[in-house]
Amino acid sequence: MEVLWLADPRSNCIKAYESILSDRFALRHFSSLGEVESQLILVRAENVQAPELIISEIEFNDGGLAELLQNYADVFAQKLRFMVVSDIYDLQTMRFYFDQGAQDYILKPVNENELIVKVEQALAATANLNAKTRELNKLKDEIKNLTLKEFQIFSLFIDACGQKISREEIHSKIWSGVHVQQKTVDVHLFNLRRKIEPFNLEIITTKTGEWILNKV
Repeated sequence: MEVLWLADPRSNCIKAYESILSDRFALRHFSSLGEVESQLILVRAENVQAPELIISEIEFNDGGLAELLQNYADVFAQKLRFMVVSDIYDLQTMRFYFDQGAQDYILKPVNENELIVKVEQALAATANLNAKTRELNKLKDEIKNLTLKEFQIFSLFIDACGQKISREEIHSKIWSGVHVQQKTVDVHLFNLRRKIEPFNLEIITTKTGEWILNKV
């Protein structure tokens, strides 16, 4: 049975989610960000299995979801998918969480059928993404003419599981903070794009200047 984490400071909301989802999924509930963070530490260390999906409120008594996403960006990029459920209707807030990788943003009060369908859609998308990641990992071994840096950058895109990669992330993870010219990253990306194109892969530049690996 697929595992979902439910994070909401309001006990009545947790009870509502459980009444809707408990017969379909294995549920764990958290009333504070501190409780979620303690489990994310274990997920990062691979001591606890990551859930298939986190359904979370934005605001908690001990902080906000945005801070958690920032502090555990690596875990969310590689191992976790999340969905927001909130009574905040602000457009910029919605845009922010979708930019952070939210699978969906559901407004409270929650409609039972809407929640079920959107959770099912998010899980289906995750399963599809996992299948693509396995396929990409096979291709990584088939593309023989990559330099070491190109291979490392390509691996970074695969591990991101369809999430955006920034120049800063490439710089910090591939060059470990050592200063390199901006053109150096651009040249490696140019050569990598050229080499993966025959395998129907492309690296797309987003409007915000980040990159996403896409299968054509």
